[in-house]
Amino acid sequence: MKSTGRTDLAGWASAMAKSTNFSLPSSTVPVSDRILAGLQPYDGLLISVDEAARRKFCKFPVRYQDSARALLPHLAKLRHLCQIYSLRSAAHLQRGNTDGAFANVETSLRLSDGPSSEPLLISQLVRAACYFLTLHSFWDGMADHQWTDPQLA
Repeated sequence: MKSTGRTDLAGWASAMAKSTNFSLPSSTVPVSDRILAGLQPYDGLLISVDEAARRKFCKFPVRYQDSARALLPHLAKLRHLCQIYSLRSAAHLQRGNTDGAFANVETSLRLSDGPSSEPLLISQLVRAACYFLTLHSFWDGMADHQWTDPQLA
């Protein structure tokens, strides 16, 4: 994903097609449909993440008393999930499905809040990166005036 401008769905589809982790339909299918189809095998996992993200007071099992040696594997996973939700949101927006896009934005915002109480700088930097990804996908909808008034509120 580019750091400025709209989400490059064609670039994402190209990268996904080169990976063995995704099975994309032929290039005659619209790029948004190709991306969503490629991510479809992960829908079960993402539904679980959606449900978990609705819970309040997220806390990860990190031993902060170990300070510099504390293991933080959840941060990379959170950032990766926010990237997936941002990509899904952009694909839904391109299809004109603002409800689907907004649901992905909401989950990504909730995930971004996960490490908010963590006392480490790296946690807050990852949190900021997650917010950036989320706001970027939200901006995609703003640029085309796709969000409804209730979604904007």
